[in-house]
Amino acid sequence: MAVFTLLNEQEISDFLEAYALGTLVSVAPIAEGVENTNYKLEIRTPCRQFFAVLTVFEARVPEAELPYYLGLVAHVAAAGFAAPQPYPQKNGTLFGHIKGKPAAISQWLEGRNNAPATAVHLQALGMAAAQFHAATQGFEGTRTHMLSPFRLAPLATTMAQRLDEIEQGLWEKVQAELEWLSTQRADGLPQGHIHADLFPDNVFFDDTGEVSGFIDFYFSAPDALVYELAVMANCWCFDEKNMWQPALWEALLAGYESVRKLSTAERQALPMLSRGAALRFMLTRAQQWLAPKTERVLNMKNPNEYLEKWCAHQQGKTL
Repeated sequence: MAVFTLLNEQEISDFLEAYALGTLVSVAPIAEGVENTNYKLEIRTPCRQFFAVLTVFEARVPEAELPYYLGLVAHVAAAGFAAPQPYPQKNGTLFGHIKGKPAAISQWLEGRNNAPATAVHLQALGMAAAQFHAATQGFEGTRTHMLSPFRLAPLATTMAQRLDEIEQGLWEKVQAELEWLSTQRADGLPQGHIHADLFPDNVFFDDTGEVSGFIDFYFSAPDALVYELAVMANCWCFDEKNMWQPALWEALLAGYESVRKLSTAERQALPMLSRGAALRFMLTRAQQWLAPKTERVLNMKNPNEYLEKWCAHQQGKTL
C-alpha cells in the first residue's frame, strides 16, 4: 500500500476545516501510487454527498513547485479538460499542511486506469493528449524540465559506474548516448505545457474506451509538445515482451492529429525524442533500483524494461 503518511479520521477532519467543502463521512487509503500518499474522502454537505482525494506530498515533490503543478491542473480543469481540479482553501490557496507536509484536496475522477492497450484506447488517448495541450494555453506558470532528454547528464552522473550493476558497460553506453543527444537539436518545435508522465496508471478511461481524465501532474513542465508523444510511444506502444507495436503507434498518432497536426520538424524529431525518453525512464528507474533500501519507493520497477526499449530505438526498430 502506497501510504507513507498515516493519518486518522480526526487529523483529516481537522485539515478539512480549512476548506468550505463539508463534513467528513469516511476515509479510505488508496493503494495505487508510488511517490505520494493518497486518501479517498467521502464528504457530506446539506445538499449532497461526494468523493474527493487528499494527497500528502512526500519528499520527491518539492513544495516550491506545487503552485505550478496545482495551478496547471486548475487551469486545464477550468478550460473543460477532465483533470482532478484542486479545491481552494478558504484563504484561496491550493494546498495546506498536515503533519508538517504539504497536502491538497482535489476532485475525484471517475473511471479506471491500466486499461488494455488497444487501437481504440490509443486513438482516444492521442486525442485527449492534444486536447490537454490546447487546454494549457494561457497558463503562465513555469518551471525547468530537468528530465528533458537534453538535461539527463546530472541524473546519470549521480549513478556513474554503479549503472554497471544493472548491465556491464552500461555507464559507458549512457555516456555515449548523452554525447549523441548533445549533438541533436529540437529548436523551433512548438512549445507548451506537457504532462510528461502519461503512463497507463495516470490515464483514466470510461466503459466505452474514452478517456475520462488524466491524473498525477507532478512531472509536468514546459517543453516541446511533441515530447509528450515520445513519452507515450514508450509506455503504450510496446507489448509485454518490449516489442514495438506499429499499429498502436499509428492509432495514437491519428488520435492526436485529429485535434492538432504535427509539423514536418516535429515528425522528424520524434525518433530522437522517443530514444531520449526511453533513456530518461531507464535512468529514473535505475536511480530507484540502486538507492539504499531506506530510500526506495514502493512498487519499484525494473530499469531493464526501458533498457530494452532504448536499445530498440537505437537499432531503428521503432518509429
